Amino acid sequence: MTSVRLRTCAVGSALALTAGAVVDHGAAFGADLPKVALLGIASGAVLALVPGRGLATKLGAYVAGFAAVMVGLSLLRTSLPDIPLGRALAAVVVVALVTAVATASADRLPLWAGLLGAGTLTGAFQTVLAAHPEAGTGDTTTVITAATTALLSAVVALVVTTAVTTTVPVDQAPAPSDAELTLPTPRTAVDGAATTEKASR
Repeated sequence: MTSVRLRTCAVGSALALTAGAVVDHGAAFGADLPKVALLGIASGAVLALVPGRGLATKLGAYVAGFAAVMVGLSLLRTSLPDIPLGRALAAVVVVALVTAVATASADRLPLWAGLLGAGTLTGAFQTVLAAHPEAGTGDTTTVITAATTALLSAVVALVVTTAVTTTVPVDQAPAPSDAELTLPTPRTAVDGAATTEKASR
């Protein structure tokens, strides 16, 4: 098994065990945690696995996505009607806020991580809301419950994935030698051809 396959298998196995543990025992941290566990674990693993940018900046953008959804839900509770048009406007506001954060930071807080955070909280909120239909769309308690449960499971997955990827190294391709990097220049090639032709006469 190659090192890439080994690491992939190790990360996936660790996440599978983590998902099982969180779903089975997560109720100790709130009855709604098992319902959103897989969503949070998947998004936390993605944060750790996508290369580029520091972990802090990816997590910062992810949390910014959470904040943007909270703003959108707050607008639905206070200003926008809870009808398809109102929800559509709230979605526009959420994506616009995530985009503004990424643009203002010159993508140091990457757009994809912000959108991942927004999607995670939206999915978690809808899941928690379905379990508590008596709560309204912009119910503050429901929003906070969804945010904390999704974020907790995401952080657990982030820690597990980071730990496994740093423990199981991947073999790097050997760096090319100087001889492999040295290529004849066009002038050298022409001179060599001319010398060969003279010698053959």
